[in-house]
Amino acid sequence: MISRASAWGVIGTGASAIQFVPRIQPEVGQMHVFQRTPPWVLPHTDRPVTRLERRLYRSLPRLQRLTRLGIYLSREWVVIGLAYRRWMMKLPERLARRHLRHQVSDPELRTKLTPDYTIGCKRILLSNDWFPALSKPNVNVVTEGVREIRESSVVTESGEEIELDTLIMGTGFHVTDLPAAHNLQGRDGRSLNEV
Repeated sequence: MISRASAWGVIGTGASAIQFVPRIQPEVGQMHVFQRTPPWVLPHTDRPVTRLERRLYRSLPRLQRLTRLGIYLSREWVVIGLAYRRWMMKLPERLARRHLRHQVSDPELRTKLTPDYTIGCKRILLSNDWFPALSKPNVNVVTEGVREIRESSVVTESGEEIELDTLIMGTGFHVTDLPAAHNLQGRDGRSLNEV
């Protein structure tokens, strides 16, 4: 059980944080989100499949395959824009800017959350609840660098010390290897990483 009186800190605003911050934000007293670089965020179009769609897909399996092909091609369109035709990225950038503008009414916060780099230079994220969570009164987006982490606080580059009960490092993970594999050893003494 999370105490609503507690102060939480999150370092990182990437793919991990964008998933867990909206889930824990309503449960904490205060949340400080330490952001080095704001991500480009597009609306997430995921939704439950309707009853009508399920019936159609059962009776017309090719329709389901056609729908999936459309989703695939829309994602590949972004890859073409990233790799070959940069002009194609203007549409996703406009969508991301509109998404931010519609979900964040505070101009100061919107400025903090607006990327200053070309869309696609970092992973493009999909979320409908990231910006609303950061807009809540119990959330403070800190754009200053982190100078030091102490036992129960984070010190910013300017020397401001922010007291915290809990700190979550949402700074990414290794996709291609398992960091714990260095510490897990088998009967022969070799680590999982060695095996």
